[in-house]
Amino acid sequence: SFAAEAVKEITAKNFASAIELLSSAIGLYTKDYRFFVNRSYCYENVQKYFLALKDAKRAIKLNAEKSKCYFRKGKALLGLRMFSEAETAFLKVIELEDGHNAVATAQLLDVRVQAIVSLGFQNDVAMLKASQFKCVADIYANRDSICSDEMTENETNDMDFNSGNSTIKIINSLNVTNPFGWKALFVTNVSLVITADKISTLFSKYGNIIKCTKLDGAQLNTDCSSFLIHYDNPDSPKNAMAELQGAIVNGINKNGEDGFQIWYRPSEDQKSGQFHKRLDGKECYYWRTTGCTLKHCKRVHSPGNSGVDLQPWMKHDKRNRNNAH
Repeated sequence: SFAAEAVKEITAKNFASAIELLSSAIGLYTKDYRFFVNRSYCYENVQKYFLALKDAKRAIKLNAEKSKCYFRKGKALLGLRMFSEAETAFLKVIELEDGHNAVATAQLLDVRVQAIVSLGFQNDVAMLKASQFKCVADIYANRDSICSDEMTENETNDMDFNSGNSTIKIINSLNVTNPFGWKALFVTNVSLVITADKISTLFSKYGNIIKCTKLDGAQLNTDCSSFLIHYDNPDSPKNAMAELQGAIVNGINKNGEDGFQIWYRPSEDQKSGQFHKRLDGKECYYWRTTGCTLKHCKRVHSPGNSGVDLQPWMKHDKRNRNNAH
């Protein structure tokens, strides 16, 4: 049968061939959850995480009591860097296994490690710190506690130096990495009156900036401005992250107490594969981030772009999404 041949191909790690065979099996019979579980596994191994997630969800619809369906969902979400959602899926695996599943437990730790790495920390630091947090949400809420432990040997706490007319107060100079080689930064906790030119001047110290775009607080339903800063290389955002993550800049931050919050983002030329460009500005913002709940949304919902721009600071708020449309 197609399914039996697919298993042989999976064992031989011929995932593309296995996908074709499983698709043929599904074409003949659509009610076997195992076909979707196995194809989800294959899609994950060829890094087609959206398709892996889609198959995992279909498997769950067919058999919601099988832990392996949720395990595949968790692995797909982890590939998409959707850490909180992946964590929920792996917790469901453990629940269905009566609290005992060593593989899912290990995956939960890996989710938290990768969540810390995504904030710019090195893998060894992430592995040491991950077990100290109960969930991914705790990691994002307590990022400063990670910062306080990850300091370079030559750093100086609360060091002040002048940059133009602004004084920058460095809370911690971090020893960070750029795990995905992304060339852009999302920077928030900036005063509403600050312009893109002002931010560009500050961040240009770390390299050549191609473009800097301001996102007003009103657009994001926040009391501060945010900026997307695009460099022409991956080292510049890493260096900026290392020095300015949590830094307080007099006259630039929204107040004198909250420092920058910075995340890596893919630049325009890196938005391939799982990161797709918008469709002529007509694509639904919420479809790409927290999820659109409108039954008849007038904007485009591209199947492969669901959740591609979801970030840790974004919250699911049905009321705001509906009002925005």
